[in-house]
Amino acid sequence: MKGKYLSPKADLTFKLVFAEHKDLMMSLLNALLPLAEDAPITFIEYENPEMAPDRKDGKNSIVDVRCKDAKGRHFLVEMQMNWDEEFKKRVIMNASKAVMKQVGRAELYTLIQPVFSLNLLNAKMKGEAPTEFYHDYAILNVDHPECSLDYLRFVFVELPKFQPRNIMEKKMAVLWLRFLTEINEDTVEAPAELLENVSHGAWHAVREKPLPPPSVSHVIKSGCLARHPNFIISRGLPDTYWCSRRAAGR
Repeated sequence: MKGKYLSPKADLTFKLVFAEHKDLMMSLLNALLPLAEDAPITFIEYENPEMAPDRKDGKNSIVDVRCKDAKGRHFLVEMQMNWDEEFKKRVIMNASKAVMKQVGRAELYTLIQPVFSLNLLNAKMKGEAPTEFYHDYAILNVDHPECSLDYLRFVFVELPKFQPRNIMEKKMAVLWLRFLTEINEDTVEAPAELLENVSHGAWHAVREKPLPPPSVSHVIKSGCLARHPNFIISRGLPDTYWCSRRAAGR
């Protein structure tokens, strides 16, 4: 497959891949999250990515992808281009909201299910080991780490540090991380191994091409077409939208 590609790390492209294809979202989550071997994700339904506050003066926030599986487990996924401490705090806030939104005033706490927060970073975190790129955070007993509270789990993946040779023994984890790190606007020919093993739906989403209105409707607000850091969505023929790469310096 030769041609121009869009970076799967770019906001809109990432959502075209993972917020519109349930099979791809499940594959990514199963590959990168620390799930029990006997409890893989086999079904998901998408939820509203807007994490609205419960009170009028509360803080509103939006995640890239939000979904839950057949077991009721909740998943928040973010593709973040830059790292700062505010992002870490936002991740904690959103995961906390995902817990709070599971039960109403008259409902039992037993209804609460685990929340997993998967955060893909196109930057390096501060304070982490210089060679480790996969960081799994859980709520643990300080004196007895084997004891944990299993309802909040945070995973941060530093893409710039990723090397296929030092990944955990999950083939799909390697493939997805290679897809995210090796495919970009300069890619002319994708690696054969990725073409053979990463779903066709992912390649269809990152190929630079006309997009039908439903695929970009969520970025059209107040009659204005959105500008994207890596490319521009512009109106062409009736009911047609085009992705074009942004010129350098614009």
